[in-house]
Amino acid sequence: MEALIEQERASEPRDLDREAKVWTKKLAEYTRLRSAYQDQQAAGLMTLQELRSKLEELEEGRKEAERELMALRSH
Repeated sequence: MEALIEQERASEPRDLDREAKVWTKKLAEYTRLRSAYQDQQAAGLMTLQELRSKLEELEEGRKEAERELMALRSH
């Protein structure tokens, strides 16, 4: 399945600038959400466990976005 996805990606022309902007926006959104979740926990609207879970999800997304940006920059 991975090979098919890569093959399809290779056959389509890519707009690297557009893709980079999308990933950059995602990184900014992860930063905004991180702050918002911390504010919610500080206000007592979520537990530390809930905060930890949300921050782990954001960290995974942030790492993916950074990998994608690095891959785009290497092209």
